[in-house]
Amino acid sequence: MNKKWLIIGTISFSVGLSLSLIINRDIKQAALTGLLSVPATIAGVSVTEYQRRQKLNDKISKLQRQLQDLVQQETELNNSIALLSNRVKSLKQQEENITEVIKSLNVDRQRCLERAKRSQSELETIQNQVDELSNCKSSLEPEIITLETKLLQLKEEETALSKLLADLANSQQQIEVLILEFNTEFEHLREQKVELHQSLTSLNQEKQEIDLNCAASQTKLSQLQNSVLEQQQLKEQLKKELAILKQQTKPIPPESQKPESTSIDWADRIEDANIRQVFLHLDRHNSLTEAELNQMLGSPRQARRFAGNLEQHLTQIPFSVRVETTSNGKRYVKY
Repeated sequence: MNKKWLIIGTISFSVGLSLSLIINRDIKQAALTGLLSVPATIAGVSVTEYQRRQKLNDKISKLQRQLQDLVQQETELNNSIALLSNRVKSLKQQEENITEVIKSLNVDRQRCLERAKRSQSELETIQNQVDELSNCKSSLEPEIITLETKLLQLKEEETALSKLLADLANSQQQIEVLILEFNTEFEHLREQKVELHQSLTSLNQEKQEIDLNCAASQTKLSQLQNSVLEQQQLKEQLKKELAILKQQTKPIPPESQKPESTSIDWADRIEDANIRQVFLHLDRHNSLTEAELNQMLGSPRQARRFAGNLEQHLTQIPFSVRVETTSNGKRYVKY
């Protein structure tokens, strides 16, 4: 990775140096232009890496939401399976009750059949003795009719119970099919959950690599910015020394021809006392850090407001101010 950044910085420096040297024919200015193009190129690459990391974070959040939805679906399926299991148990209990009823009905039927057999044997005996027991025939016929009616009723009840058992068997088969379908879907969701966990792990690893790359690039960018800042300060110092030398070489005008100082005039035109203090500090010391600006204006909010209205304030003062970005924050420089 360090080799990659070194190659990018070398290419950027070479291109800036070549173009500036072709245009201006000044090796110092060309070297300065090449150095300035290096942090700009690295900053662009850093912004691209940051955007890629943001996209990865959005993708991870989406996968986490999908995982939460799958977990919720899994919980709902477990609840449904529990309800179906309870329903199957109740149906089995009903089936056992119906089986017991059928057994009891079968016992009653056997008793009735035995009774009918006895009645038939008695009827045969009575028919053999019909001549002798003609007076008892009228009393036996109603009893036989009653027994036959009861036998028909028992047969009808047996038919109805058989149909009910068949319906219960069909219901049990349908419930078993539903349980198999739910189990299949549950296994499918579990496989999707495992795949999502694997994807999330790989994405976390990529994010860690990108974070490391971004940290390295930011460190290099800070170093390059500090180097450029030092060179700019050296350039400003050389300009000031050159201006002092020019002033020393100029003839001193008479007292009557010296321009009067206008520092009081332009400072008085600034209504806000805090902002007036900021520009007076810049006029005396030539620079101002962001921490000092926050202290003078009273809060970071007022400092941000000052930065937004800087162009408007510059119309009221006799010098210009340049905003530089350093590792410790913004820095305001008079020039």
